[in-house]
Amino acid sequence: MSIKTEPADQPYYIFFLVAFGIQRVPVIILVAFIIFSFPENKIEGPKISSRVILLIATILDTVNNLPVTLWAEIIEDPECLFGALSIVDIIHIIFWFAQVLFFIFLRQEFIRNKEQFLYNTVQTRKEYEQYGIDWRHFNEATPSLDSSNN
Repeated sequence: MSIKTEPADQPYYIFFLVAFGIQRVPVIILVAFIIFSFPENKIEGPKISSRVILLIATILDTVNNLPVTLWAEIIEDPECLFGALSIVDIIHIIFWFAQVLFFIFLRQEFIRNKEQFLYNTVQTRKEYEQYGIDWRHFNEATPSLDSSNN
């Protein structure tokens, strides 16, 4: 079972493949920036374990860089390999696993950023208390920008 395009549809199919490929370029560039950027401040940026998960997810996601219709054309014999799964089914499973790894990466980064935000909040509160400003009444302690006070 192979999907063949008619000669009249060939330009549209080529446009589809080019557009499909162009959509993948920003993802790979952004992932490369995240994986290979090492800021001087160790607090900023993802942990090494998160970077590894992102790299594995991106590698597994490369099966999605070709549309399923093209995979069906490339694979001549769509026989079931293990009695129940064809090669296209395995490609879908790999893609699904890549999406799970992307979610795990996002969850780890959410937790890391949440901890960093809480740390920054506590440090800001300590600074306010050091200057004698009660953090619960911060708005009352700041000068008003009203022109009536001038």
